[in-house]
Amino acid sequence: MNQSSIFSSQFVRRLRTIRNSLLALCITFVFVGTPALSASRHKVEVISGRVIAYSGTPLCLNGNSYWEIVIRVEPQKEAPSRLVQVDFSLPCEQSPKSVLVDSSIHRSHLIRQKELDSVLEESINLLEQDSGKGQPALNSRIFRWTYLPGAESFKLPFGETLPCYHSLEFPHVPVL
Repeated sequence: MNQSSIFSSQFVRRLRTIRNSLLALCITFVFVGTPALSASRHKVEVISGRVIAYSGTPLCLNGNSYWEIVIRVEPQKEAPSRLVQVDFSLPCEQSPKSVLVDSSIHRSHLIRQKELDSVLEESINLLEQDSGKGQPALNSRIFRWTYLPGAESFKLPFGETLPCYHSLEFPHVPVL
């Protein structure tokens, strides 16, 4: 065997070894590293609480409708009761009434979304266009929140900022 063929066969074996090592490293990262990275970015909180009210639009986008619920989290030894807002989506043919049948205590798996914290608004204000006949524009309000049966006596803290979460049970499908 000449020297060039020995060199090329050693080179090919070395390339195969490197390729196999890279392939094993990639497979390890995909199956082990990715869940670990995503878990560190998004801490899942398990809460127990009662759904007080829901809000949403009957608008259907991408086959989904988009909703918000307010949950009264049950007090813990180290933390008092608090309210949280949870954004989620459902297929257009479903509504929260079909999912949230009552205001009993439920366990939820939530991911905190600090960048979506917002002031809880009681209504949406609509300003109608001026008719051009010298009459002022009319201002009308659409009330946003529907209380679940058994929670009607609870008063939502309109004007306060609530922490926002996404639900793992009912994911929030992005609008495309």
